[in-house]
Parts: sequence; structure tokens; C-alpha cells
Amino acid sequence: MILKPLGFWQSGGEDPLFLQTYPGATVAHSVRQLSNSYTGNCIKMRRSSDGVEFDIGFVNGYIDTASIVTNAAGGYSTVTTWYDQSGNGNNAVQATDNIQPLITDVNGAIINAPNKAALNFQTAANQGGILGYPTPIVYGNDSSFFLSTSVAREGTSYVFGGSGGGSRPAYLSQYAGNFEWYDNVDRFVIKASGGSITDVQQVSVCLQMNGNVTAFYEGAQAFSNASGTTTNTRNLDTIGGSGPSSDQYEGQMSEFIIYTTIDKNSDQAAMAADQVAYF
Repeated sequence: MILKPLGFWQSGGEDPLFLQTYPGATVAHSVRQLSNSYTGNCIKMRRSSDGVEFDIGFVNGYIDTASIVTNAAGGYSTVTTWYDQSGNGNNAVQATDNIQPLITDVNGAIINAPNKAALNFQTAANQGGILGYPTPIVYGNDSSFFLSTSVAREGTSYVFGGSGGGSRPAYLSQYAGNFEWYDNVDRFVIKASGGSITDVQQVSVCLQMNGNVTAFYEGAQAFSNASGTTTNTRNLDTIGGSGPSSDQYEGQMSEFIIYTTIDKNSDQAAMAADQVAYF
């Protein structure tokens, strides 16, 4: 069931949602509805007891948790597809059941992190989960990333990553208690040392190659550093690891939005505040 969100009706209609206020995203996954024009589902869930799958939509702009609990039938359920709300069809998928992120726990209860539903990338098999893009997402010199995720340190795990011959993949990591944007070819594009990001929930990064990299944690600017000097594009292949089966993430995630060719630095503070207010 998909219901339109309840907006605050004014002379111009419903209040705009996130992607209407900040358009141009290439990838947009969330447990909230991000645009009034989006009429698709939020996730496809798989009931672990029998493998039956169900599309789950939105009710009043939020993932239909009642349907999830009903379909889970008192046990684990996983996410096989996190649908893209950008309109570009960049759905994140996983066919292998033992590395699918969880959406309900062993008792069939919704996983929250901390206040809203979240995909748990620490799976029922106690390993990291991964969602992948059948066609890699290519991002360029000016890119912006907005995540609502728990980024407590998990060893050498990566929140997202890329791979592939000829690509220049970058990884967002919480390795060694630092925020690191690591590039296989050019080494560190940025590294914010001296401050752990353990238990940070909202992270946004605006990346200007040959310019600055500005990061916000929990709606407040954490740093603005000079970026690396490379001008090459990069591939994004996975959410939840540096590649299809490596350095797997074990945190929770509620929202993942990427602008691959747009530097959102001028809107970053407002966008980060929006995420903090919602989640």
C-alpha cells in the first residue's frame, strides 16, 4: 500500500519534500518518501522463514512498518531491494540471502537506529551485509553525499565502495576512529584525524576535487579540508562494503542520497539539518 504523505496544505499544495527542495540526486534511498512525485515502493523485503518476498511502500511519507511486521510473521526479514527514489532507476539489490541487510530482528520487530526504521547491515549470520548496483554509479569531480547511518567503528569496514577495472574507486570508511575518504590510486583524498565519529548518526560530505571537502556530523560542520588533486571520475558499486564481498559494514542505515555531479556545499548546512530533524 502506498499513500501520499500528509503535507501542510497551503495555497501552493503540499509542502515540498527533500528531493523537491534539493533536486538533482542521482541516487536516493530512504525509509522516508523523498518526493511527492515518487509513487514507487521503499523496499522489497524477504521473509527468512520461507523466502517469500513483499514490496513495501509508504504510509504518510514513511515506510509501511505495519506491513513489514505483519509479513515478517515473528522472525527475521531481510532487504533484497532498496528502491531508488531519484527517478533514475538506480535500485540497490542483493540476491544472496545471507548477506542481505536486516529490516526486522529475530522476533519480527522493526530495527530502528535510533528513532526511525533502518536497514541493519550486520546480518543474522553475524556478518556484514551488502547491497549492490548492477550498473556502477559514476560520480565526478564535484559530488555530494548525504547519509543517515550509524558509523560506529567496525574495524576496517566501509560504508560504501567501488571496484572494477579502470575505475578509481573511493571508499567512505570509519577506520581507526577517523573519517577517511580513501582512493585506491591517489591514496587519501581526505582524512579527518583527531576525532572519532563513533555513534554519529548523520553524515554529509560535499566533495570538490581540487577544492575543498566539507563534512557535517549530526548537522554541525566537522571540518573543511583541501581535497586531493585528482580529477578523475569514480565508480560506486556497493552500499555496505568496499566491494561485492569485502570490508563489509556492520552498522545501520536509514537514508543514502548522492548527487554525482553537483556540489551541494551552499545547501549542505540546511540539508544536514533536515536529516537531523527527521531522523
